[in-house]
This record gives sequence, C-alpha cells and structure tokens, in this order.
Amino acid sequence: MNTPYPGLRPFRKEESKIFKGRQEQIDKLYNLLMHNRFIAVIGASGCGKSSLVEAGLLPELDNNYSNISWRVARLKPGSRPIRALTSALLEKDALARENAGIENCHEYLYAKLKSSSFGIIETIQETALPENTNLLIVVDQFEEIFRSMHYSDNNEVRAFVYLLIEAINKRDIPLYVLITMRSDFIGDCAAFYNFAELVGNNIFLVPRLKLKQLRDIISLPAEEFGAIVEPSLVSKLINDMNSNQINDKNSTQDQLPVLQHALMQMWFELVKDKKTKTFTLDDYKLIGTLTNSLTNHADKIYDQLDTNQQYTASILFKCLVEHSNNQDDTRRRITLKDAAQIARVAEKEIEIIVSKFSQTNCNFLIYSEDDQLIDIAHESLIRQWKKLIEWKNEEKDAALTYLVLIRKEQEQDYLVKLSLENALIWKKGTIPNNEQKGTLPNKKKEGTIPNEHWAKRYNQEIDQDKKDDKNKSNYERVIDFINESEKNEKKNKLIYKILILLAALIIFSFTYSYLIYKKEQTIYTNNLIQPYLKHASFQAKDNNFDQARSIIIESKLLRNISSERLFTIGLLEWYFHYLSAEPLCKYRINLEKQIFPISSAVCSDGHYIFIGTNNGKIIKYDLFEKKNLFSFAAHKSPVTNIAIPPQNKWVISSNNDGDIKFWSFNEGAIPFSCKKLIITTKNYKYNIFKLLVK
Repeated sequence: MNTPYPGLRPFRKEESKIFKGRQEQIDKLYNLLMHNRFIAVIGASGCGKSSLVEAGLLPELDNNYSNISWRVARLKPGSRPIRALTSALLEKDALARENAGIENCHEYLYAKLKSSSFGIIETIQETALPENTNLLIVVDQFEEIFRSMHYSDNNEVRAFVYLLIEAINKRDIPLYVLITMRSDFIGDCAAFYNFAELVGNNIFLVPRLKLKQLRDIISLPAEEFGAIVEPSLVSKLINDMNSNQINDKNSTQDQLPVLQHALMQMWFELVKDKKTKTFTLDDYKLIGTLTNSLTNHADKIYDQLDTNQQYTASILFKCLVEHSNNQDDTRRRITLKDAAQIARVAEKEIEIIVSKFSQTNCNFLIYSEDDQLIDIAHESLIRQWKKLIEWKNEEKDAALTYLVLIRKEQEQDYLVKLSLENALIWKKGTIPNNEQKGTLPNKKKEGTIPNEHWAKRYNQEIDQDKKDDKNKSNYERVIDFINESEKNEKKNKLIYKILILLAALIIFSFTYSYLIYKKEQTIYTNNLIQPYLKHASFQAKDNNFDQARSIIIESKLLRNISSERLFTIGLLEWYFHYLSAEPLCKYRINLEKQIFPISSAVCSDGHYIFIGTNNGKIIKYDLFEKKNLFSFAAHKSPVTNIAIPPQNKWVISSNNDGDIKFWSFNEGAIPFSCKKLIITTKNYKYNIFKLLVK
C-alpha cells in the first residue's frame, strides 16, 4: 500500500488495516453469515458494499478464532455468469488445489455447471475439501444479472441464478453464498422463481454512516501512514457531504467514493511536499473540494493526451457505460480487444489510455491482465465527470439512432430529407441528439464512427444479430439501407426537378398562348369598335349628342376591350353626356334682331351677368329679377371677352382688335382704356389696373 485512501475503487482484502469506521457493520455481517447460508448485502450505489465484504468480512473470516477455514470464490457475473463462476471456483483461493490434476478442468467444470442446476452441489460433493473448510461464493455487483437478461444468453443467466438457489437450499454441504446488489434492483429479483423471497429473508441493508464513523474514515487511515487530518478539515468534509455538495440528489449517493478520491488526491499532493504530512483546508481547496475534485482530476489526465488519444479515450469510456431507462447508468466491462476494434486502433493504444486512467494516484479505471478486462472503478465517475456525462448521452443517441434505423430497415421505410441527413451524419460519426423516441434526432455532435464491432453491443437488444438470406448482419443491412435511401432520395429529387421543369414549361406555354390570344382578341375588338367610334363622331358633329352617347354605350358591350380603349370610350361617353345635358336654369334675354351673345361674365355674388354681343354692345342682366337693367356700346366689333374683378366695381371687355376697356359696374361709364394689350389667363388678376393707361 502506498496510500491510505484507495480513491474510487473498492478497498482490497490486503487493505483491511486502512478500512476504518466499519467495525460495527463488519461484526453484524459476520454474525449473520454464521447463522445463514445466504446473505444479500444491499445498499445504494457508493455506500461501500464491495469494500465492506472485501476489506471487512473476508479478513474477519481469516481472523476468526474458531477452527473453521474459509475458501472464497469471488466473481462479477457480467454477461456470461456461469463462465465467470467457473473461473472463480478454479482460483487458488477456492478449489484450484483440489482440481489441479484434472485435464481440461475449466471446460469440464463449465459443462457441468451449465448442464444442471445441481452443478455447484455436485462439484462440492466431488471435491475433497479439507475438514472444517467452508466455501464462500461472493457474487459482487449482482445487478449485472438483470442487465444481462436483456441482451445476453438469457438461458445462461437463469441457469446461473438457479444454480445458486439449489446450492443454498442444500444444507449438508459446506457452501455459503453472498451477493452485493444495488438497492434499486431489488424489485428485479422477482424475475426468478423463489429468489425474491430468498433475498428478502436474508438481507443485510448497509446502514448510513454515523458522524463518528465518518470521522474515523477520514482521520484514521492517515494516522496509519503517520499523517494528520486537521480537525477543521474533517468538519468541513463532513459538512460538505451532508449538504449534498457532491450531487443534486437528496441522497448519500457517491459521497463515500468521492470523499475517498478527494482524500487520495490530497495525500499525493502531500507526498510531493516531504516537509509536512498534515491535511489542511488549503489542500482541500486546491483540489476543487468535493464538488469539482473528481471532474478536475479526470480532466487533467484527459488534457495530457494528444488529439487522437483523446478521441480514443472518449470511445473507450462510452463502451464502459451501460445505459438504463429505469435506473441510473452503470458500469460495463469490456475486453481490450473489443475496445480496440470499436475504436479502430491497435490494442497498444487502448493500453496507453487505460494506463493513464488507472494510475495509483487516480484509479479511474481497473484493468485485469489475466482476462484483459477493462472496467470503471466506480459508478460515481459516470455521474460526476462532466465529460463522461456528455459522452454517455452521445452514445445513447447513437444507439437510439441505430435501433430506429434497424426498425425502418425491417419495414423498408426509406429515409427522406431530415431523417436521411441525420442517418448520413450518424454513419460518418457525428451523433444527432435525441428529440423524440422512435424518430431520428436532429442536433449534431461529435461521436463514435459506428462499425460492425460497435453494433454487436446493441444487436443484443433486438433478439441478437439476425442474419438475412445473404448472411448480412443488422449493421450491414442498416448501412445498405442508408445507401439505398440516399440513392432513392437522389432519384426522387431528380424526378421532382423534372416535374418542376415540365410544370414550368407547361405554365410558360399556357401563359404565352394566352397572351397571344389576348393580343389577337384585343386587335380584333379594336377593329370592331372602330366603326362605333366613327359613327358616334359623325353624330356629335351634327349635335346629336344623345345619339352619339348611345352608340358609345353600345360599344362597351363588346368583349376583350383594352383598358386604354375602355378609358377613352368612358371619356367620350362623359363628354357627350356633358354636351347633351339640360341646363339647371334657363333665362331669356330680349335682344334685337340679328343680335346674339358672344361672351358673358357673372359677378362674384351671382346677382348680375354682363353679356357681350356681336354688334359691340354690353348688356347688364339681373339674374334674380330676370330683366335687362341697361346696355351700352362698348366696341365697334363683337365683344369677345368680358371679365368682372371680385370687388364688383369694374367690368372689363375686349374685342378682336386688341382693345381692352374698363367700365363702371353700376353705370357703364368709361374711365380709361388700353390699346393693343393681350391679357393671358396667367396675367389676369385684379392688379390689371396697374397697366399703363392710354
């Protein structure tokens, strides 16, 4: 031992001297084992179940004062539990000595255990164990059994459980069984007949640690190495644990492993500084406290890798997490060979990554050289390391995409548009995020480039990797399906473009033909309307305005008249109507024979009108009384223009000779006149009196 704190990994048997604060639990567990042939050690993840058995119970069995000796077969069931049991029984601490002389003993024992539920009983009966020797089978992380049922050989999993049940019920053999299991899997025990009752009757529920036990766990291991943990730091660590500084859940989950990891980090920092071996609050803050110590440490190791190694590390850690819909994600062991095949690198590259993360000063990964199995030291790493949380979510999305693609391939439901785009992204190694179950997700992230070896893990979730008549695996069929969907989409796009082009040509042809038709119709209509206009103009010349207007109205009944021509017709109709309209009032002015009006002007108040005649006279007429007031000779030639300024003081007249004369409004006297002056509308204002006077 080179550290008083193991970090995330469980305590080992040889580390019992630093396994402090649990003696009360060890004694209870030992006494329970002495009276029961089966014990189920149950507790939440991170409560120390494995350490309690390995560094607490097993050394206690070795140190007991009775004359009984114990052989121990330790195993983690994994996906091949009977194979794991076979290897465990043949370990040197179990039955290796008694089976040393048997040829092919491993395969022989495996066949025996798999062929009958009495396999363990028969093995014990056939093995010549020394007198007063008991065999204890320790099945750590028993919850792996329930996960394996969904994607492994279900028959082997069930056979393994019934092997244990039959062995436990056989009381005349020196066999004991102990399992450790997360408490959130207790309900799954009902999947096996009589097993739930067996667990319920023999349960050891790992209790929550008391305050004194927490102090012992923190302080006493350091004392074994001649170090001291300041009391203020002990209190701070306990307060942070109780205030849920580690995670958001209102539970003790991850508290002990994260605490052990923080203490281990502080220890190795102290080792660098040989002057002192005292743990202080400054040391605690330096590592990031319980909140960030694990993430900071894991990130530091990850950042030391080059770009290719970082990518390989992300693939490796994704392989080491087992996803669950009902419980928290858990650890998943994988062989060195499988990891290398999934990451598409040499096994040596995986070994480099594993060595970095399994160093004594971090213990994030555990590597077994015998069977080349890689495992995460504790599930708290899955829940606490932020990078790993992102990676495992990406892996979930990749797996979901793969399973959806398998279903679509089986239904021959070709991918289109966004679904095809996401499938192509998934194929190239960029993982879309999940949005809705049963659909291809949308959001893109860097991820695993899927291959045949990666897909084997998820083929197990759909009744193994079924082969088709061409002996193709699910993964091969999915890749072919994506390629076919891509070809089909390109074909559909081409057809769509052709249809769009044809539609455009049809619309253009129709529009062009319609415009030509409209143009011809307009020309034809204009030709038809021409005689109407000529006829109307002839009628207007003869002052037959009503007749002219009737002809114009009749011409409007023609179809396809252009808007310009229609406007002209409307204008003519109005003009003829204007010419033919009756006056609002009629006045009769008595004039001499051969005398007729040439010009006129009405005063501003509308009371009088001045009329210029053809013989040069001006007549003043009262419009209210309807009578002539007076007349006078204004010019020698016809009066062509008459004007009355607004003040009604003067009357202005002119003739074609250019004479402009001013007359009194009331009397008609001549005040003055101008000779040869032409006044335009623009110049006509009351300031005409400013003109030069002749």
